[in-house]
Amino acid sequence: MFEQEKYPSIFATQIGTHYQVSMQQVFGNPYLYDETIYLLQTASPNDVVSFTINSDGGDLMSLVALQNAIRMSEAKIVMILLGACASAGGAFFLTDADEYVVGSFTHMMVHNMICGVGFDDTQKIATRARFNESLNIRFVQECYQYFLTEQEIYDVTHNSKELYLDEFEIRERLMKRDQKRMEEAQEESIAQLKEFEEQEFDY
Repeated sequence: MFEQEKYPSIFATQIGTHYQVSMQQVFGNPYLYDETIYLLQTASPNDVVSFTINSDGGDLMSLVALQNAIRMSEAKIVMILLGACASAGGAFFLTDADEYVVGSFTHMMVHNMICGVGFDDTQKIATRARFNESLNIRFVQECYQYFLTEQEIYDVTHNSKELYLDEFEIRERLMKRDQKRMEEAQEESIAQLKEFEEQEFDY
């Protein structure tokens, strides 16, 4: 018997600036997240939106919609891992946030996108399969950049390897990812400054 799809629960503090969204279910149909996406789109820089996560994954396009809404939001985003974050759950946890909290005995599982190509003629099936393969590779590379090693990303996308990380590994890899991003941002700033200094100005 299939589990009934459930809307995420949203709780607000009395002052209305701190919202907690419970993501403790499989990612279902995109319409289930309309209220969450609206909250993210209308939140102000003074608002805080915390996501409590314990999910085994689910629908990729629901995940993508939530990730895009988070990146566009002006609110402070906090990701709180309470249990498992597997598949889409792990990718959601790693979405750009201002703060991460990793609870005890939590874990993450990373693997390839699972999808079907349907009952159709061979050319359409092949076209759909090639598109899904390309989408999967791009998604995994972007989502897990600096969190997984290049070899680990290749093993996931090309060798169908599943990776399991405990709470200690998650915390350590988050710190390394933050450090790498800071270094990259500094290098980009230096390059932009150098390019500016080398410009010739006409007065």
